Amino acid sequence: METKDFMGENQRILEEWQTEFKKAGGSADKFSWDGIMFKGAFYKDDNKWGHSEGGNENQLWANVPLRILYLTKDQNIKGGPCWDTREESYYKTNSELENNELDTKYKFNRMLVYTLYGLAKTTPDQMMGYDDFSNSEALEFIDKFPFARINCKKEGGESSCPDNILNDAMDQYGTYLEKQIKNIDADIFVCCGSSYQGNIILDFLNQHGYNFEGPVDDDAAYDIYYDRKQNKIAIDSYHLSLRNYSQEKMYDEIVYTYHEFLKKYPEFYKSHRK
Repeated sequence: METKDFMGENQRILEEWQTEFKKAGGSADKFSWDGIMFKGAFYKDDNKWGHSEGGNENQLWANVPLRILYLTKDQNIKGGPCWDTREESYYKTNSELENNELDTKYKFNRMLVYTLYGLAKTTPDQMMGYDDFSNSEALEFIDKFPFARINCKKEGGESSCPDNILNDAMDQYGTYLEKQIKNIDADIFVCCGSSYQGNIILDFLNQHGYNFEGPVDDDAAYDIYYDRKQNKIAIDSYHLSLRNYSQEKMYDEIVYTYHEFLKKYPEFYKSHRK
């Protein structure tokens, strides 16, 4: 059976989206590219490590037991141009690759690596706890593990993205965002848009072809939602770089939540074993 061209279709959607973005007055260098992360050869740019496209991403994505997608708000470009999210590697600047040193400068990078490792390693019988692994162990694993990231607002922003700005962007370009998400066809959606008013990223999913019901367990500390028909789950998470919020609590918000779900629905885990 021929493998679906996830990468080619994602690129086509991004190019159409960027064209509409420019027609609306946007600048091409303020438009972020994203999707399934690249797993090709390393390159070094301004002493930062990145990945080139490897050409095998379609096969990796088609065969990974659990397709994990992080849905984030936008890039913090600090007035500069956007970059291709898919090239990120999370290795420390100026480090030697063989040392597997995690870039711990930014909380977002730390929490993405930690939580992705935790999700990938947690089973119905055992949770990968916050203190159960080292930075280098997690980095070495996720560097090879297929996963995806989508910025719901493609236009680069600053250190924060208010809900009304994000909501306006998703309304304006919702057709493209829906196509991109559905093409990637993830099993686990980590929705990094939680606030006291709810989670507008999770709301977007439920307004565009999904039916995430929940919270699954009213007694759980955090929220997880289940689309039973499509056998997919969505995790309600704050933005990974949220200040004044402990790393361990944020980790549990995602990984503990997932483990509690697996204990209640072990068939979800079993159904994704290839």
